[in-house]
Amino acid sequence: MSKILIVDEDVASQMILSSELKNEGYSVEAVESAEHALELMRQTQFDLVITEIRFGHECVFELIKQVKSVKLHRPNSDRVVAVIALTAFANLTNAIECQKFGADDFVSKPYELTDLLVTIERVLNS
Repeated sequence: MSKILIVDEDVASQMILSSELKNEGYSVEAVESAEHALELMRQTQFDLVITEIRFGHECVFELIKQVKSVKLHRPNSDRVVAVIALTAFANLTNAIECQKFGADDFVSKPYELTDLLVTIERVLNS
């Protein structure tokens, strides 16, 4: 079972996405900040981080960069934790920035669950 961490300051969005992914058989945890995400990732192994790219004063691009860093590699694996950037503010600039900092994919809100699930599986299996 793949472990997914959702990072989004909007608790309602967290709950909806968490519920959808749990119903699909994923193990899911959610946090409201990049700081909490990194703290949790130092204690728990995740296969995928799904993060909103715009919230508060935090630099989510820095979160993506740190998630992809060597410090957060999964032990017993040469694979780095995958990242999907999720946003209601989809534009080419944000997509390019996300890829520049290491995101594996970029998904616009509102998303179709079936499309998001296909993206998750593709990212996890790449």
